[in-house]
Amino acid sequence: LLPQLYLMRKMHEVEAMTSHYVGLIVVARFIRMVFWGKMYILGEHFLQLLFADIVHTLLSADYMYLWCRKLRDGGRLVYSQSV
Repeated sequence: LLPQLYLMRKMHEVEAMTSHYVGLIVVARFIRMVFWGKMYILGEHFLQLLFADIVHTLLSADYMYLWCRKLRDGGRLVYSQSV
């Protein structure tokens, strides 16, 4: 997912279907992170997978902030301002 985030940052304005696709992938990864956390509490130790999902969620946090703001306000997702 990091290459997609990099390309979207370079494009500045992201199409609606692409922004929803990437946003829902991040939501799915967050839900999977919760699952691995629950498995850890139950005694099954998959720390590598839990760590990978935590890192993925942290790296895509700025995109999720912009995507949630786009869903609230409407309009197109502008990933970064033109200089």
